[in-house]
Amino acid sequence: MPPGRTGCACIRTVTVPRLTEHAVAFLRSQPGPALCQSLSLCYWAWKPPTADLFMLTQQYGQGLRDEAGLAGMLADRRFGAIHLSAVEPGRSWLSPASLQALDAAYRIHHRGRLGVFLVPR
Repeated sequence: MPPGRTGCACIRTVTVPRLTEHAVAFLRSQPGPALCQSLSLCYWAWKPPTADLFMLTQQYGQGLRDEAGLAGMLADRRFGAIHLSAVEPGRSWLSPASLQALDAAYRIHHRGRLGVFLVPR
């Protein structure tokens, strides 16, 4: 079913705040799934939810989930685009292992007011 369509003949109406228009347009233009620190950006870009980075970091911190899962997804370049508030160690939500995988598999496409946007190398 096309993005924005539901099982009925309805079309999802999305009002995108002006500040996010360029970010949403960029994410929407990239093929495949996206990983967004701000889930609303992926929603507005009609990208399916893939991971909630806030919940993942909480689970990692409590030892409830293995950090290798996300690092592996990054290393495998499973995302067509990634949005993060920061990619620098100490400022990013990602673990050192995930940051290392991110650095090896992705490059910064651009930085904007909403953060850093990356694409596969």
